[in-house]
This record gives sequence, structure tokens and C-alpha cells, in this order.
Amino acid sequence: MQPLPDYELPRDGNHVPAAGGVYESSTPTPTAGEPYALQLDSAGNLLVNVNAGGGGGGGGLTVVDKAAFTAGTSPFTPMGGEYNSTAQTLTSGTQAMAALDVNRNVQINPATLLAGEDLTNNVLGTLMKPVVGSQYDSGTYQNFGSSTTANIKATAGNLYSLMFTNINAAIRYIQFFNTATTPAANATALYSFILGAGTATQPAVLELDTTFFAPANYFSTGIAFAFSTTAATYVAATASDHTLTVNYV
Repeated sequence: MQPLPDYELPRDGNHVPAAGGVYESSTPTPTAGEPYALQLDSAGNLLVNVNAGGGGGGGGLTVVDKAAFTAGTSPFTPMGGEYNSTAQTLTSGTQAMAALDVNRNVQINPATLLAGEDLTNNVLGTLMKPVVGSQYDSGTYQNFGSSTTANIKATAGNLYSLMFTNINAAIRYIQFFNTATTPAANATALYSFILGAGTATQPAVLELDTTFFAPANYFSTGIAFAFSTTAATYVAATASDHTLTVNYV
């Protein structure tokens, strides 16, 4: 493309040159002082090159990647967003600002990020993978008739499952208490589960797992148990008549 001579550009107050443009398959390289027409792409759109710092504050300063940031001083490229109390619906091909919550956090819908099995109802298909290690493992407490009551955990925890046996000829109760100590006589149980009579050769067995606890019951202070002859309060049964295994965290 040839540059326009300087005399062809009207400079008086009565004439304004048209803002035309030209498409070139390769980027032109004008020299200093040469006027050039605006550059267009093959579809006729105006080509604009924003140099470093052009999109942010700080007087167009260059933003250095991974540099320290000082609020109110360092330049940056802002990202706009909008808060709405109700979800907005868009039609195909329309533009919109990023959605924010009332605390200015960017709202993200997992349906747009993860490929689940049922995106219509926002249900994600998952598969449980066993992990080798103690970080995600539950604790196990066992009592083989050594005591009628004990503290399992002296801080807040969750009860996930239990197995309780009885060889006494009468019904018995396994009770749990929200306490960091050992329950005293006549203490009121938080949970109490009944178990029928059994014998030494055919013990009665009660098993409750995460299906029952869905998946766990929370104890805000601690977890303690007791073998009891009554349902609501702790009246000591015979320790040797019972065994207990508990999974907890």
C-alpha cells in the first residue's frame, strides 16, 4: 500500500477526511511520519492492537507477570461483574457480564464446568475410590465386656456405625452420650438402641451402619457409651454380657 501524501489530507475546519480502512493479507510496516489508512480484517472489521497496560489503570503502565500487587497503586486489568438477586436468563447469542453474589464473589454453576451424568438436574455421577492412608480413615473403638461405660472421644465427633451384642436373657440397651467424660449413673442418653435377649451360644446382635446414620450422627462435645438395663437413662448392665464395636471420627 502506498502512503497518502501529506497535501491530500484536508486540515481546514470545513473538511474532515472519511475514516476508511484497508485489508492487507500481511501486516504493513510504515516508516516514521507516513500516514496510513485504518487496517481491517478480511471481514471488514477494524483491527485494534492494545499494547501492554492498555486495558488497566495506572496510566498505561506495563503489568509484570507474578509481580507484587499493591492495592490502589499497582495497575491491573479489571473484570466487570453484576449482582442480581434473581438468576438471569439469556438467549442464544446475547452478551452478559459475569454474575456476582452479594459479597462480590463470582458465581459459578458446576453444570458448566464438570461433565456429569445428569446436567439437566445438576446431578453429578461419581464413583467412590478407596484411599490408603489415615487422613480419611475413621477411628475404631472396641469393648469386649471390660466395662459397662466409657468415653470413646473427649472432643466433638461423628458416630458412623456400631455393632452391639447381648448374651443376657433380658433385653438390653446400648446408649450414647454427648459428653467428654464417662457418663454417671442415671445420666440421660442422647441415643438409646434396644437389643433383644441372647445366649452365650447365640448372642443377639445389633448392627447400624452409615445407611442408618445417613451417614453419621454428630456429637458436639464428645462421644461416650453405656450398657444399660433401661432405655432413657443409664442403669448399669453386666459388662461381660456385651461387646461393642464403634466406628467414629
